[in-house]
Amino acid sequence: MIALSRLSEWLSEWLSCLRYVHSLPYVILNKRTAVTRSVERRLVRSGVKTNPTSLAEEFLADKYEALASLQAQVYGMHVWAQARQAGTQLTLEQMTMDEVELVTAESVGLCAPGEALIRHFFLSVHQARAPYQLSWRQQNVPMTIGSVDATYKRGKALDLLKIRQTVFSNDVCAPVISVWVSSASLDDTAFAEACDDYERVQRVTKMLKLSALYLDCPHRDAGGAGRRFPRLLAGMSTREYSVDLSKAALVTSPTDARRAAARFRDAKLLGFDCEWNLRGKVATVQISDGLEDHALFHLPSLGGIIPPELILLIKTKKLCGVKIDADLKKLSGDYPAAALNHHLDDNSSTILAVNIIELSSLGVDVLRVPPRSCASLKSIFELCYPDLELNKELCGPVWKVDWEKWPLQQQESVYALNDAGASALAGLRLLHPPPSVDPAARAAPQPLPPRPHQPPPSPPPMPSSDQMAAGAAVFNGLAADLQADLGDGAAAAGGVAAIRADGDEEEDEDKEEEHGAAAAAADEVNDAPDFGTQKTVLQAARTLIDVWFDSSDLEPLKLPTCLSVDDRGVLHAYCESLGIAHETHGEGGGESDRYLVVSRRPGGSATAANGGSSSSSSTFGGDIVARLKFRDDLWKELLIKYDVRHFMGNWFLMAQSKSSALFKYFCIASSDAIFVVREGQRERVKAHLRKLFKQGEGAEEQKRVDSLILRVKRRYWRRHCEYTIPEPRVLVRALLSVYLFFKDLDDPETGRPFFSAGHQQRCITELQYVAYGWLSDHPKIPLYRAGRTLKTGFVLSRCLRSSSALEGYHAPFNDAMAASGHKAGLDWMEASSNEFDFRWCVRALRSAGIIPSWVRMFNLALIDEVWDLAEALFEGGGALALPGWRRTRLMSLLVRQGFYYGKKALKMDSPKPLRTRRTAEDVDALMAQGVDASAETLVQVALDRGLYLSPSDAAGFIESVVVEERARALLAERGYHDLQRALRLRAPPKPLAPPLTLGVTVGTAALPGPLAPMAEAVRDPAQLPADGSSDSDDDMQAAGARAPAAPRAPAAAPTTAPNPLACANCGRVTGNAGALARHVEHCGKPGPTRAEKNRLAGKERRAKKKRAAAGDAAVEPDGDAQDE
Repeated sequence: MIALSRLSEWLSEWLSCLRYVHSLPYVILNKRTAVTRSVERRLVRSGVKTNPTSLAEEFLADKYEALASLQAQVYGMHVWAQARQAGTQLTLEQMTMDEVELVTAESVGLCAPGEALIRHFFLSVHQARAPYQLSWRQQNVPMTIGSVDATYKRGKALDLLKIRQTVFSNDVCAPVISVWVSSASLDDTAFAEACDDYERVQRVTKMLKLSALYLDCPHRDAGGAGRRFPRLLAGMSTREYSVDLSKAALVTSPTDARRAAARFRDAKLLGFDCEWNLRGKVATVQISDGLEDHALFHLPSLGGIIPPELILLIKTKKLCGVKIDADLKKLSGDYPAAALNHHLDDNSSTILAVNIIELSSLGVDVLRVPPRSCASLKSIFELCYPDLELNKELCGPVWKVDWEKWPLQQQESVYALNDAGASALAGLRLLHPPPSVDPAARAAPQPLPPRPHQPPPSPPPMPSSDQMAAGAAVFNGLAADLQADLGDGAAAAGGVAAIRADGDEEEDEDKEEEHGAAAAAADEVNDAPDFGTQKTVLQAARTLIDVWFDSSDLEPLKLPTCLSVDDRGVLHAYCESLGIAHETHGEGGGESDRYLVVSRRPGGSATAANGGSSSSSSTFGGDIVARLKFRDDLWKELLIKYDVRHFMGNWFLMAQSKSSALFKYFCIASSDAIFVVREGQRERVKAHLRKLFKQGEGAEEQKRVDSLILRVKRRYWRRHCEYTIPEPRVLVRALLSVYLFFKDLDDPETGRPFFSAGHQQRCITELQYVAYGWLSDHPKIPLYRAGRTLKTGFVLSRCLRSSSALEGYHAPFNDAMAASGHKAGLDWMEASSNEFDFRWCVRALRSAGIIPSWVRMFNLALIDEVWDLAEALFEGGGALALPGWRRTRLMSLLVRQGFYYGKKALKMDSPKPLRTRRTAEDVDALMAQGVDASAETLVQVALDRGLYLSPSDAAGFIESVVVEERARALLAERGYHDLQRALRLRAPPKPLAPPLTLGVTVGTAALPGPLAPMAEAVRDPAQLPADGSSDSDDDMQAAGARAPAAPRAPAAAPTTAPNPLACANCGRVTGNAGALARHVEHCGKPGPTRAEKNRLAGKERRAKKKRAAAGDAAVEPDGDAQDE
């Protein structure tokens, strides 16, 4: 009981303290400064879209404007009092006014928060709110369909952390993970740690698991995405070979070389590989036994020499690799002091095969395959190990990697070691094949055993750890195969905005919907092509039909929707002459959605038209299809997809110019090929339109509404219907028909080919993505979610496909960061970006209906505080006081946003602030470590001194200092100081420029706006009617009229300058110069007064009314017309 009573007392004191704090009208910033609540909210709100310096200037401007207003008020009151003292009775205020005193900034104590105070306050508020905001995002932002993309535009705070990697929830259009990293690779150490924390948070919060992920470059990033989100690997049947970097030796010093060489003392066979920059010396040498021991020797960090231990291994061990003779020749030529040339034959430039095994020739002999099948390490390795795949795109284009820098990025080191490890494994398999396998049977990769069909539920279940291990990183294999088939060309671009950063949802969306449908139905189709374009498109359609007719293809041919009614009529007649079936589809939609389908009639022979040929090359587009590789067994399992917007951007690059008249038709046809409307969607939209157009009973009403529906624009159908992307083979055929349709067209304006040079190779490149299944929708994952309901009962669906929403998020984010200062420091950039993300999430969740619509602020912790108080007061608790609200619990396990993981990866997470400029003492301390000091040692010494030294700078620090000293010595020896003294001559002194002076002020003393003097308007006097009419309207006018006044005496001369818009004759002030000219033209001339004009006009109006009502007015017995 005592404990309960003390708890009750403590709670009451705590609640009293809360009430007192929230009742204060100000916030204390420090011991000398406090601001009002409104200013405090403005400081926090403005920190997202402006910088402290601009905000401080704005506050200072507001303060001085208030000071000027106060001076005008005080001085104006005194002027008024002095002007009223002469001849008038003084008021109490006038008699009690003190003597005039100057009103200055010092006398009123004017002050405004400065840049440092604003920065400190905003950072303090963010630091206090960050745990709650992160907890709220983790508990309220779901992600079942996601997308990943990086932006490079606003990372200027630190050179090594200038890329912002974002994982975006397509379900609610909100960021889930936003971290600054040093590389765009999904294997970046900082990004990987952030994703690991997110996986742990998901297990705690029980949030919905990720079902699909969209990328803008899947052949590059799919493997990393699979490693970051292992659930996406469920059900895959192959895995990627990768060296465990934690067990590998990275050699940058002689001590490391001795330790690494000792690990290979008993090895019989070593995989060997080298890497170097273009036109550079060999930078790295990798060796591996293919089992557990791997080593990477970084020769620039070793002083540009080959360690003796590595030389001994090269001379004494068997080395294997692909084109290993070229690697050894390059190594011996770049480092002649290593004496490796004893391997060279004196009479030739080839390397003797004493302890060298060339895997390409060995593979041809052992596997009995053509030489082209063993031309690369990847092909040899995958022939030896069909269940493994070697990713050659782990670090992007190899020629772009700077192998001489140190440290290398994680994926670059893994890539280099993978080549050596794969070489060793391939050599072991070819030299010692399994006895149970005949070499001839290994001529091709063995097919994988068939797996029982297990359709995944919707969404797919969380896989077990065994499933993840079995399917680890299959996307890297697909990406590697794809890159091998495509070559080097792969680009991505584009994006569409999804949510406005500074606005909320529309208030009256039903009205907007009705207006949009009516406008779409009322607009006539004005996109009709000119005659030249129409003729070109029609000829292309006939050519496409001829190609299909001459082929042996039995599948129907679908022509693009860009054909007009007249074009389809001509093609119907042409198909009838060929004896093939033809039919128009898409009758349910508008004219822009109709298309022609051509097929062979029953009984007809496809090969007869082709002279009996039935080879695959004679099929429709068979030469291109034959070069594609379809993965019919895997595409239904792919959970990582290619963003369709980026695919279309690359597909459209086949056109020479976007300004061509054919380009829009090419885009429409490509879109129709990719997106197929779902069954029943057009009927659903048509029923909605019939309600929207208020269709009545009868055939005429139906005909009226049908005509309006036919005129609804294409964009309206695209917004309201649900679409799907078909399976790879169907999609390839549709896109191929579009390509064949447009490939031979010439621009009707310029006469040049519509497609650019190399269009066929680009077509094959893009179609290979389609053939692999990167673009097709997963058959079991829903990609539409119900949105708002219109007044007709129609439910709008929101598409979750693609990364367009993420691209739309990047645009306002970059604008906000540009306004807040892209050169700002790490702390301000992190606080500003995290606050922007939190506000974006609140808007997005309110728009998605996850949080109540009444939440219109961003201090959500205050709502939780009200929830706790309501729990203590009401029987219904917080649910009664705050309907729809969900109380957030503070979590200890957080996914840190911003620079946290990046600084940790770069070892910048020091408790004290770090310097970036080196002093002479810093250089002496680093040089004291010795010439052979490793980069890690220098980095740690710099951190101990409070200096940040990046690993790449540390790797070349000693050498750069030595080179600098040599340069200084050379300059001193050649007399550089004498040259400086000779050039720095003293010039005779000159007087300073005189101070600037301003001229005299000219013009009037008039002030803008409401302070300008307003002259009294002159009105013409009203007069009574001369005929004594007693009409009610005349009586009303006479009642409000005034007697004619005597001519106005001329006014006294004003004390101010005359008004330029006033009439010099009568003094009337007009609105502008034109009105003044018209007034002067008639001023002083005889004519009816304004009252007379009004009376005559009223009399005419009444006469018109009487004449209009004469036919329907009732006649009273006395014969007078009855008034209305």
